[in-house]
Amino acid sequence: MSNANGMPTPMVSSSKLSKVGSDVMSDSTLFRYVVGALQYATLTRPKISFSVNKFCQFLSNPLEDHWKAVKRILRYLSGTLHQGLIIQPASVRQPLSWLGFCDDDWASDPNDRRTKHMELDIFIVREKVLNKSLVVAHVPAQDQWTDALTKSLSAVKFLHLRDKLRVFNKQSLIDTPSTSKGE
Repeated sequence: MSNANGMPTPMVSSSKLSKVGSDVMSDSTLFRYVVGALQYATLTRPKISFSVNKFCQFLSNPLEDHWKAVKRILRYLSGTLHQGLIIQPASVRQPLSWLGFCDDDWASDPNDRRTKHMELDIFIVREKVLNKSLVVAHVPAQDQWTDALTKSLSAVKFLHLRDKLRVFNKQSLIDTPSTSKGE
């Protein structure tokens, strides 16, 4: 894997993983080990969260197709080692404001939706909206930043949203020395 080409996204957008389909992986311990390590990596690489969490559903009985898809995440990571989040201090002169996004389609997956908790969530949100401590606004689908963390996307859309999440290539942040006329 060290010489593998990088991938533009951690997961193929048209990927439909299933518990059935291909042969059972011969070394399920390796699968569990790698997926566990990837779970740890999501702490500093949140853009692989969706993909890694998808593979956690198959830890008990991984298939060869699952292993191929996990290797894609590894190839994605190897091609993006130079990228990271910019963390800057907030201004002490301006109030801190929060901007959050959510996926209103989060309960549509029949395999992993938590419906009994949905009612509780709806009441909490409704209460906050009514007392005006939460402002809810519609965001068009093409501007849903959270899609990079909750869906498998095409390379173009993934890269666009990754930029919105302020993931930068560290080489682009290094200042090039300026040259003066006398040099």
